Amino acid sequence: RLDPIIPSWTDTGRLAQYLQRQFISESRRGMGGNTGAGMVNMEVLKDAGSTLTLLCQNMAKEVSEIRSKCAQQLPQDWSDNTINMSASEVMSSDGQSTVVIIDWAGRSQVYVPSKTFAKLRDRFRGSPGRLLTAIFSVAKQYETHGLIVSGSRLDYHLQSVALETMAIDTDATVELWTSPMSVYGSNTFCGVFPEVDCLFGGLLPFGKEGGGGEEALIKHGGSIVAMPPLESTTSSLYMRTVLDSLERADAIGVPLSFAMVLPAECFPTAISTPSANDLCMLDPRLRDRYGIFVRRVEILPAGQHAFACGHGGGASDVSQSDSIFALMQNEAGKIRYAINDGSLENILRSMTLGFVPLARDDSPTMTATAPADARNANSFNGLGQDSLAAPMPGVVAGGSGALGGEVIGGGLGGDRGRRGRLFDLVDNEVVDSDAGNDVDVMSGMLNNLNVNMFQGQTSQDVDIEAISLMGIGSGALGGGPNSNRAFGHGSARGF
Repeated sequence: RLDPIIPSWTDTGRLAQYLQRQFISESRRGMGGNTGAGMVNMEVLKDAGSTLTLLCQNMAKEVSEIRSKCAQQLPQDWSDNTINMSASEVMSSDGQSTVVIIDWAGRSQVYVPSKTFAKLRDRFRGSPGRLLTAIFSVAKQYETHGLIVSGSRLDYHLQSVALETMAIDTDATVELWTSPMSVYGSNTFCGVFPEVDCLFGGLLPFGKEGGGGEEALIKHGGSIVAMPPLESTTSSLYMRTVLDSLERADAIGVPLSFAMVLPAECFPTAISTPSANDLCMLDPRLRDRYGIFVRRVEILPAGQHAFACGHGGGASDVSQSDSIFALMQNEAGKIRYAINDGSLENILRSMTLGFVPLARDDSPTMTATAPADARNANSFNGLGQDSLAAPMPGVVAGGSGALGGEVIGGGLGGDRGRRGRLFDLVDNEVVDSDAGNDVDVMSGMLNNLNVNMFQGQTSQDVDIEAISLMGIGSGALGGGPNSNRAFGHGSARGF
């Protein structure tokens, strides 16, 4: 893959097949499933897929070339000051909270709520002089991700109150498919863009080809919260990786526990009322001995549970289809992370709209800031500094608020425009039953771009100057030890 967002697999034939399936699927969906008269000619759709393949690959190559040019222009000892990166804290439009504006030489800005900025500052593991560049980069990357999925159910994620409840009742300290801005508290996370996630303590993407964040989980154990992207290909990959991880950890006696929330869209066939038996659709091995890892399954009824959507977690949407809550544990995980009926009830209730948790004395028993001697030796949060780099203290000093001390909480007011929904993934098994076995989780849903993004554009129409100002992709800007990735995709928008 040439780019983490643009569909740009280096296997041209595979990418063309994939895009052709999407065009054909959308044409059928527009005809209500009727493949007769009125449907666009199949050969025309195939040609469209081939044309879009070349466009995407050419665009990804141009972005890669711009990234290389940006990297060559930077000195080895560059810093935020070197590239004219600055920050200021202002009152947001609601008049009750503040926002940090990170500005790159007056050319592009990102807007980060002060509370989020403070969290990122505390999590930062790079050079202190490159903090602003790192936050600018990660905000741009995930902002672009948000623009792609905005307005669709692919933008859904767990509500913060549900994450808080699971942290207490399942001792969860790890989240999958999230970002440094959205991860709950001091949890460890597996994100989407590893080149920038690593600067804030993120692990590799879960299920990544060749081994991702699950390798650390298998080694150290832990309790994990997972809500996969709402499409079947990546959800199936997640389930396969979960089962493989549970089996491998079981063989060495390391406790693993996965609290999984699976909306109806995660399943390969169109079902609005998934049941426990449907879990095997994500991995057929669950019909056999792997079923022993499934400890509890509960159905979240349509209209009675909700998901957060958009940035900041301020908006929630009631699900109009059933979802499944599945607790999956190996034998050691069942003992280490035991969950009783009361805890399960708390979790299910936390998924409802407007749920307010009762005051409780108990809190997550392990956090990333707990003293080393207070942590369970097999817990993921018991990782030493050799496994996760230590945060840099005192990255930004002086001043008040998020830039230098106490944070004035709150988010950015106003309403960001929402793009139309993405077309849905076509199940790979329709064309090739083995095509999904080597899916890269970094592609997954991100490779399903709305075709309208490319209409009326050729490679000659791309505004190279505008793109270069954003410094897309990896290069010398990131500040990490192995990857200096910095500026992400997207134009200057409020984050």
